[in-house]
Amino acid sequence: MIQIGGQRFDDTLNGLAAHAERRLEKYRFLFLGTACLAYMAFTIVGYPCCGISVMLPSILLCGLATGLYNYRIGLLVSALSQPFNMLVMMYHLDNLQGWHSGLEPGGFAAQLIAVLCIAVAKSNRKKTLELTANMENRIRQRTKELQEITEYIINHAEAERARVSEKLCDIVNHQLTGLLYHSETLMNFLTYTDAPQAVDAVKLVRIAEQNIEQVENLTRKLSLQTIMEAGIKQTLHEMCADLEETTGTRFSVNISDRHREIPRQIALPIYRIAHETVTNALRHGRASHIGIHLELDDETLSLTIINDGLPMPDSASEGLGLKLIRQRAENISANIQYDSEKSRGTIFKCVLNRKTDTG
Repeated sequence: MIQIGGQRFDDTLNGLAAHAERRLEKYRFLFLGTACLAYMAFTIVGYPCCGISVMLPSILLCGLATGLYNYRIGLLVSALSQPFNMLVMMYHLDNLQGWHSGLEPGGFAAQLIAVLCIAVAKSNRKKTLELTANMENRIRQRTKELQEITEYIINHAEAERARVSEKLCDIVNHQLTGLLYHSETLMNFLTYTDAPQAVDAVKLVRIAEQNIEQVENLTRKLSLQTIMEAGIKQTLHEMCADLEETTGTRFSVNISDRHREIPRQIALPIYRIAHETVTNALRHGRASHIGIHLELDDETLSLTIINDGLPMPDSASEGLGLKLIRQRAENISANIQYDSEKSRGTIFKCVLNRKTDTG
């Protein structure tokens, strides 16, 4: 299964992490105070009962203070913990040996090493988070710029397509009009002279009239404004009828009765997505039957296209057609999904949340 669409999972995780950081900033003094009390209790009870060195809990406390604040607080806690360790040792040993044991160089060095290591790790983590955030912002900015460029290209391609088709159809229509004029002149002359070729001249005039009508229909179908005004239901039915006549592929179309609720700025991308998907199914999948289903309710708009052709391979590279489909879907904040199976061809779905659409 190939899933394409907008994903907000990373943003949710970032939001949760930021919330946890704010909670930690708010309660870190309480955490450090609780840890100090636990350290004092563990030092007083742990040494006589278990024989644990008084330096061990102080090393952990210094590391925790550095992690919650910075290395300065860690050094301050280390300095304050030395007199307490000394008093605990003197109380239990009841001689001057407690001075030496309470201020043993190895334990003090271990505190400094713990503070240094945690401070370096915290600094590296902060720099890593800053670099990651900077990279994510740049990626978002470049992605946004790429989407704007792609949207600009698509919009201008639509306009250029309409302009070229209109210009081409005007030229062809002008030539056919001249042909029709001369054909009618020839028909009138042959009819007036009662020539046997008059029947062929009449057929020629009819062919010219039919060609002019077909060019006008083609111009209307290629026109962007016509597609938007005709409505999504009529446009999809006409598309399927034309393709069924030219390719021989069977089409079944099921359009929701609420199709008139679809805004024009949504109807055109939906039609383009459907047209490109059907074209891919005919060109690459060699489908013999294609079903188009457009469903609409209060919350979602769903376009489903099912074909019985060759399934889409999972390892297939994304071609221009799929890129255009994906970009058109992103422009209207829709998610698209391909599901291919050997037994049933390919199922394409395009789902739009109506509560967040641009309409």
